[in-house]
Amino acid sequence: MICKDPALWRVLYFSNPLPRKLLSDYDLMLRRAVDRSQGQLIDLTVHYFGSANLMNHIARRSTNLKRVKLGICFHISGFHAARIFAKLPHLEELHLTLDRAVDIRSIGYACPTLKSFSLNTFNCKFVLLEGADDVISFYRNLCARAIAESMPNLQHLQLFAHWIGNQGLEDILEACPRLESLDVRRCFDLHLEGDLGKRCRERMKVLKLPHD
Repeated sequence: MICKDPALWRVLYFSNPLPRKLLSDYDLMLRRAVDRSQGQLIDLTVHYFGSANLMNHIARRSTNLKRVKLGICFHISGFHAARIFAKLPHLEELHLTLDRAVDIRSIGYACPTLKSFSLNTFNCKFVLLEGADDVISFYRNLCARAIAESMPNLQHLQLFAHWIGNQGLEDILEACPRLESLDVRRCFDLHLEGDLGKRCRERMKVLKLPHD
């Protein structure tokens, strides 16, 4: 007998153990679980499945969501994610692991109440190109610039295995005065032995460095 009390469906964790298989089955199960919550869902974690249509359904039925974690959701683009998250006015935590470029700036502007953000990527080292320093700097700090411009209220930030450089981190520290927790593990293009590292150590209550 499945409990129908909406209060027991406020936190949902769905992970597909067979990535890229049984997608429609997990899609249907999650839809039914969301419907059972009757708008009381506040915390959602989805791993290895999901689509823009599914997330649209969730956003329409769960406007009280405060925390969303999408782990390697192959069929959700940054463009669709920004439009979906804009329907969640109470969203405070957002954690993403996506295998394609994400429109971070649009997501940030869509979620003005965001306090915690994490972006896990699959790149440990930026590929250096001879004689292209300006291009490298632009792309290396693109994500950091977007965070700095659109997420001023962040208190917690994780960039895991990202190609961010020192200038990008400096931009974030300047633009996010409330930031007190920083995780930049495996961000091997950061060099935090000098003043920037000292600044991070003095300011952050929780700090995880590239080689931690």
